[in-house]
Amino acid sequence: MKIHEAIARYAHGNRDVAWEQLSEAARQDWMERVRPIAEAEKKRMKPIIFSGAMVRALLEGRKTMTRRLIKPRGRCSLFDGSWTDSYVLDEGNAEWRAREIPYAVGDRLYVRESYRPNDLFPDDWDKIIYRADVPADAIGPWKPAIHIPKSRTRITLTVEAVKVERLQDISEEDAKAEGCNSFGPVPGDPYPEESMTFGSAVEAFENLWQSINAKRAPWDSNPWVVAITFKVHKCNIDRIPISNEAERRVKELLEPEAA
Repeated sequence: MKIHEAIARYAHGNRDVAWEQLSEAARQDWMERVRPIAEAEKKRMKPIIFSGAMVRALLEGRKTMTRRLIKPRGRCSLFDGSWTDSYVLDEGNAEWRAREIPYAVGDRLYVRESYRPNDLFPDDWDKIIYRADVPADAIGPWKPAIHIPKSRTRITLTVEAVKVERLQDISEEDAKAEGCNSFGPVPGDPYPEESMTFGSAVEAFENLWQSINAKRAPWDSNPWVVAITFKVHKCNIDRIPISNEAERRVKELLEPEAA
């Protein structure tokens, strides 16, 4: 269900006439009334890309955090290297930091992952094959994650916390929440590239970071990152209920009617 209709249905509520029995004109009227709320909700629905290994960690409940590189924005950025770390993290700069970070509490992120059409059903989007679901040596070619349509994504993350820190300040606990751990090879593991032994979860995370960001932001450069804590929903983003903020705004919209 699209966000406009979902909010319109919520606003309509349990009235005398069910939503399904409304005329098309009546439905459109409700959707027009909640349009500003729906547009605000849409801005909080954002894509985020994960590798096959991290998609598996999400599906298995091993990953509830992710760190993303912060890119300086504009001519005067808090993250352009001109400021001390203490100044960047100063409470007085909270709003400035928030303006430069593309994630906030309450955002809903739909996970993009590599995929390919099903050879037996090449035109059926409901039967596509996700790269994370098959062994590492499975035959491709695989389409890049960035190209998967939002309607075909199967994992949604609701952001519960956001913090800014230097990459190397990650704690052992956070490294485990990133889906990393110290473990040894498992016989018959279909994903041997993930079966490596590390002395700690932080070392495992360092290895993961290097495998993805070694060229643009290596571990030793200790860049600024945004650490996102989230709740995993194993469904498409359009199946997630509307946010508490949207509910609040709908109630404010309907207050004159209740008076």
